[in-house]
Amino acid sequence: MTAPAAAAWLRDHLLALSHQRLDRINSIATDTCATMRRMWIEIKKFEDLKHCFFIPCDSHGIQLLVKDVMTLIPQFNETIQQAQSIVKSFRHAPLQYARLHEFQMQCYGKHQSLVLSVITRWGTQYLLVLSVLKNKDAIKRYASEFQSHPASERLKQEALDAIMDREMWSKLEALREVLQPIDERLRMSESGKSHLGHVLGRWKDILKHLHAQSKEHKELASFLADGSDGGFVNRYNRQVLDIHIVAYYLMPETTLNDIQNESAAIPIGFERQIKAFFRRHSFSDEHYRHLWHQFNCFWTQQPPFEAERQCWEEFKDPYLFWRLGLGLANSLATISIRIFSAPVNSVASERAFSIQNLIHSKTRSRLHPYRANKLAFIYTSARVLDEHDNHQHDVTPPDTARVDFNAKPLDSLTQEEEVRLENILLDIEEEDEGVSMGQNIMNGFDEEIFSSDEEES
Repeated sequence: MTAPAAAAWLRDHLLALSHQRLDRINSIATDTCATMRRMWIEIKKFEDLKHCFFIPCDSHGIQLLVKDVMTLIPQFNETIQQAQSIVKSFRHAPLQYARLHEFQMQCYGKHQSLVLSVITRWGTQYLLVLSVLKNKDAIKRYASEFQSHPASERLKQEALDAIMDREMWSKLEALREVLQPIDERLRMSESGKSHLGHVLGRWKDILKHLHAQSKEHKELASFLADGSDGGFVNRYNRQVLDIHIVAYYLMPETTLNDIQNESAAIPIGFERQIKAFFRRHSFSDEHYRHLWHQFNCFWTQQPPFEAERQCWEEFKDPYLFWRLGLGLANSLATISIRIFSAPVNSVASERAFSIQNLIHSKTRSRLHPYRANKLAFIYTSARVLDEHDNHQHDVTPPDTARVDFNAKPLDSLTQEEEVRLENILLDIEEEDEGVSMGQNIMNGFDEEIFSSDEEES
């Protein structure tokens, strides 16, 4: 779909969603691919959507940064490929995976899952590294026990070579140290409590961390300094826009911290971006000057934002702060409320796509879209419904409770629950393969009957 077509399609759906009142649409969040950026430009051509904020998904941007680090730095790329080959070899060889489970029981007293890296699944690069390191002893025991067996009775030689490479394990540990803080920021960006004011701080933290790591990994230094399409600077410029700068400096917590540290001067580059944003979203030159004056008063705690005002007691909640500030500086408070009401990511949409793929699968491809949408809504609302049921009925004792994987975030599963979920998914995959095979047999059987009927006729 082209950008103009996407813009027209989206406008039609927004008209239906808002009951023909597009002034109720505050912001539009998408990823940062070229088509989506061109779609922003096309949407701005509609007079009734010019007021919208356009938000690049922060989680998607951080994931793309991880991809840049993994693919553009040869040392990291080689290490992640070795770890991926180990996990793939086990996942594609059920017998060898079962043998690994035996060594896991000997080493850890429990089964531990191995995670494959999938570029479309956020955070799986770090989980791949972490899962291989967690299973290091069991994996090494497996390699030591079976490396002398015939090729048909063990893992592929490529995976065994990677396991027996001592340097690979030290590089994998170094890669974990690089990825862990980035993954933490990625998880924060996915939170429903995150807002636009947090984005700049997250990217500052990531940059600070990568600068510290560049002392040990020289290739990271060139990656950070590179202003071309593949460097950190390019990714930052695509992801952190002027609305994020404005949101950061509209947080009362930022103001209080800078006043306390006597560092109230805003960097000149950020100041230009804030002015450009206010000018773009003002009705006239007078309105722009009014916005800028109110912002300076807020930033320095000058009237009407004196330190004694009640709104400063809610400095940790910027939305509530600016709701209280409506009577003090209506112009600035109005645009601030809009900013802190906007989503920081498109996580909800990504989850909806995943749910849709689970429901409308190859084995259920004849589902009508209307029914599929209903099932997706029920699946999405399962957590709320389960919480309601738990309040109405007695909860099963913890030692015999059945884990509801629909109502529990994947990153909060224990090791035992991860293994149980993995086994369930493997069983489903086997069932799907069986259904598919049976369907193929039936199709072939139908074709034979059909052809024989033709011959008879």
